[in-house]
Amino acid sequence: MSYDAIFFDLGRVLVDFDQDIIAKRLIERSNKTFSEILAFYSQTNIIYDFESGKLAPEEVLKSVNECFGLALSMKEFKLLWSDIFFESPEMEKVVDLLRGRYRLLIISDTNILHYEHIAERFPVIHKFEEHILSYQIGVRKPHPLIFQAALKRANCIAERAIFIDDKPKNVEGARELGITGIVHTSVNETRQELEKLGVLP
Repeated sequence: MSYDAIFFDLGRVLVDFDQDIIAKRLIERSNKTFSEILAFYSQTNIIYDFESGKLAPEEVLKSVNECFGLALSMKEFKLLWSDIFFESPEMEKVVDLLRGRYRLLIISDTNILHYEHIAERFPVIHKFEEHILSYQIGVRKPHPLIFQAALKRANCIAERAIFIDDKPKNVEGARELGITGIVHTSVNETRQELEKLGVLP
């Protein structure tokens, strides 16, 4: 099988991140415990709604300030919420090997603040032709619509596309549409899988 396009997840594939950093910052600024912060995430569904484009940054800020008794400005909130990402130089080397030989796209469950933060600070994402983002599409992976949007923008049929993601359920969702899936566990493992598929020498 030959391939035309390769779709990459963003967080924990192209860049690393630590979501707990947000919780630790909220703990430092409030009298809440880690468990209470996790309960806030689950009870409000705030991360899902933010990444699905159902909430604007101003609404999330208002909710955080009210719940934790804070008075964060938008500037302060952007830094607290978004400065959680780290480079993955070895994965960027893989991208460089593929670039120019295949259509490279990002498919990411993300929100506007995280995306803008990454776009400003991590040049690797500018090596991709298209960015398919959950908050713009209105659904998160593994919803078929987000993969169909990627295939359309890549002008590619499912059988000639590869999708790389760290979450097995997302990879399975892609496979159900006929896309070849790779579960990312490490850069070396992903490189080996790409070699097996014949897209890396």
